[in-house]
Amino acid sequence: MTKYRVCASLLAGVGFVSALCLSLNIPVIGLVLFALFAPGAIAVAGFIGEWGSFAVLLGANVLIYSTLAFGEVLPAISWLARGEI
Repeated sequence: MTKYRVCASLLAGVGFVSALCLSLNIPVIGLVLFALFAPGAIAVAGFIGEWGSFAVLLGANVLIYSTLAFGEVLPAISWLARGEI
């Protein structure tokens, strides 16, 4: 069961970061999207000391959002699916 949660959380993290990257071309919500890239930027700056490349920033965001999906989002969805309200 854990193996499937890890795969689903990685897919959710990659999908969310990919949607963020694709949405950067929309000028109205550009500032909000840059704020969603901040957790990865903070993590990269803490370990490397500088941003490095855009791929490193995206990888850090995928890890952060995958961890969030693994710990918070997927258990909530399975809890709702079981009907335990």
